[in-house]
Amino acid sequence: MSEPLRILLIDDDSERACFVTESLSKAGFVPLRARALSHRLLNDIVQANPDVILVDMESPGRDILESLTLVSTHNPTPIVMYAREQDPETIKQAVASGVSTYLVGDIDTERVGPVIEVALAQFGSYQQLRKELEETRSELEDRRLIDRAKQVLCDEFQLSEQEAYQRIRNQAMQERVRTSEIARRLLDRQAQRQDPKPRREP
Repeated sequence: MSEPLRILLIDDDSERACFVTESLSKAGFVPLRARALSHRLLNDIVQANPDVILVDMESPGRDILESLTLVSTHNPTPIVMYAREQDPETIKQAVASGVSTYLVGDIDTERVGPVIEVALAQFGSYQQLRKELEETRSELEDRRLIDRAKQVLCDEFQLSEQEAYQRIRNQAMQERVRTSEIARRLLDRQAQRQDPKPRREP
């Protein structure tokens, strides 16, 4: 069996937090409590290293959203937010901060389990799309580098495009590196030749 999920609860109401913590335990989760809702919140999140972050408060403040943004940037984690704030701009800011699921109203302790499971699924789908996008961008950048490097070789050695690519590919195979790495080195050398650093006067 897999380990139970560790849920970090961020709540601005201590009495309500106790009730929610108990409900999470009954639902089979391992509840954790953030000790601070100020500048120390980010440190609490990092130290807890939870599987899911559950935020329950009247209205998420700027400090909360900034902490969640940093977490989403450096250590992406599924985030479920319950809030009484229905302002579209607040919801937009929360989602931009990395919130996977934003729900208006109080936590329904009977349904908190399914909500967390849905948030996990949404988070997983988003991360997969993000990974595919980054891979596509990387492939396009590699292709641009190789095309530019081929043109340099074509101009310098009067090669055909196929011959230039084959030269790049052969060197990449010899050095056991990516063709884009060989292309980058070639372009760097060309840039240095075209713009040499001025010599210092003796």
